[in-house]
Amino acid sequence: RRILNRPPVLSTCWLIKADALRDHGSFAAVSHAIIPEIYFARELIKKADGYSFIRSDDVLDIQTVKTLSEQRQTAIRTRYPQIRRRPENALLLILAELVFLLGPFVLLGLFFAGVTGFPVWITILASLILIATHVAIVTISNPANVPIALFNFPIVVLTELALSITSMIRYEFSVVDWKGRNVCIPVMHVIPKLPSIDKSS
Repeated sequence: RRILNRPPVLSTCWLIKADALRDHGSFAAVSHAIIPEIYFARELIKKADGYSFIRSDDVLDIQTVKTLSEQRQTAIRTRYPQIRRRPENALLLILAELVFLLGPFVLLGLFFAGVTGFPVWITILASLILIATHVAIVTISNPANVPIALFNFPIVVLTELALSITSMIRYEFSVVDWKGRNVCIPVMHVIPKLPSIDKSS
């Protein structure tokens, strides 16, 4: 991500020196940005590696609490802009998640239902690798949920898919509220009824 100048960012908690903020146009430079910290991270990483992404631990004990509704709203606000607000990117991402993240579990379910004809050991191995990766991430980010992480990976993927689709639909056809204002201008519009065509002309 650093090589591609796309450093990881997280809006939950971020800090910037006042002079660095001023040197890069202050908040006026990101007044229309959905994820403003991306701009500052990209600019600061270019100059003497002036950006770091730090994970909280026992020493740096920073914790945040968001309600489920707030987490949902944040996901809807950020998902579609993260893929540059392109429907084709959303379609490719959704297909990739369906095939590579849910596919092994669907095939595993078919195998237990008595359907054969596909390499079951590859399916089992892929499912175990996905679950192990998910558990490893949860172990780092939220250790209390590790027991749940052993079983909820397919549900997590379905939730991510639903949020991604909702984010795209809201940005393209509806309203995305953030801090009391609409942050999107829909490109596509639904016209409930087209005007009638005058056949006489």
